[in-house]
Amino acid sequence: MSETQKHTKPNVPNLRFPGFEGEWERKRIGSIGSFFSGGTPSSSKKEYYGGVIPFIRSGEIHSDKTELFLTEEGYDNSSAKMVKKGDILLALYGANSGDISISQIQGAINQAILCIRTDVAPVFFKSVWEKHVQRVLNTYLQGGQGNLSAEIVKSIPLFIPSSLEQEKLAGLFSHLEERIAVQNKIIEDLLSIKESATRYLLSHKEENYRNVTLGDITEIITRRNKNRINYPMYSVTNDKGFIPQTEQFEEREMVSDDISAYKIIQKDEIAYNPARINVGSIAQYTEQNPCMISSLYVCIKAREGVDSRWLIQVLKSEQFINYYNLYAEGGVRLYLFYPNFSRIKVALPPLARQQQISKTLDAIDQKIKLESSVLSGYRHCKQALLDGLFL
Repeated sequence: MSETQKHTKPNVPNLRFPGFEGEWERKRIGSIGSFFSGGTPSSSKKEYYGGVIPFIRSGEIHSDKTELFLTEEGYDNSSAKMVKKGDILLALYGANSGDISISQIQGAINQAILCIRTDVAPVFFKSVWEKHVQRVLNTYLQGGQGNLSAEIVKSIPLFIPSSLEQEKLAGLFSHLEERIAVQNKIIEDLLSIKESATRYLLSHKEENYRNVTLGDITEIITRRNKNRINYPMYSVTNDKGFIPQTEQFEEREMVSDDISAYKIIQKDEIAYNPARINVGSIAQYTEQNPCMISSLYVCIKAREGVDSRWLIQVLKSEQFINYYNLYAEGGVRLYLFYPNFSRIKVALPPLARQQQISKTLDAIDQKIKLESSVLSGYRHCKQALLDGLFL
């Protein structure tokens, strides 16, 4: 045996169910099935829409319902094509490029979706695609620009085991996907409960509530890092609140050489991005030790007699998110700086009632955080299994 042969790695995964032997076969995707995309009926023809045929767009491939429906006339007078429940759907264009699903409905697809019909177990195919999708996107969508195509997809090689081993793997990942779907539903329901509870608790007014402005109950903070202390650098995000920049930028901090202009924020204080507060970029800092944030952020704190946890629940509520655009100023981009922010009106409950409200809403937030952690665990488990069980 030659040295090359001695060191050639067999085409088998690192982990394998007991009882399976032999190498996996390397095939190009184009050799294992049939492929087609659809089209979009003319949007100027009202008679083409409002029928009974579900019209699946790339952002809906995971859903069991669609926003648009086609008439028979619309379907017949376009290049839209029908897919069946159980077909593999792959998004080709835009932000969803590379997204894959197994269709939950029978309906028509547009040109942004590639339907794949193959003898390979659909869940197996979906799983192995998910293992390699980021590499595919990095290869064919340079800098996040461009689209996939049927020809690109068909040219990609995969390693495929026997049909029996495919089904064994598909069974495992079907159970895992079901558990992830259930966990997602739990979180969606909790978010709905939070939204309803927030709307009720913050809009319900009693006689002892006072009408005030945000300027009456907050004060601006202009504390700078004049002593050049090397505090950790944080950012404020829409969904996660305050996060270390090492987490946001893959172990790096985007910090300039001169750190004296950065703002210092302490526990329970609030910061927001004046250009993005209207999409929820506002959060309360909850760590014990101070941190640095960009000088562009507006920093505030609750005045005496105001519960800071109640305040942040108000400021992050849907009602106030909608207010921010009304008070923002600017040209191409709107900004909400403190002078206009301070003019926004709010109904202020007594302190004890503020604390009751914040305690209730914080409890829901903690439950959402816990369930989100469980979901993250399932997803990490799935990724580990993809790495170990597939080539």
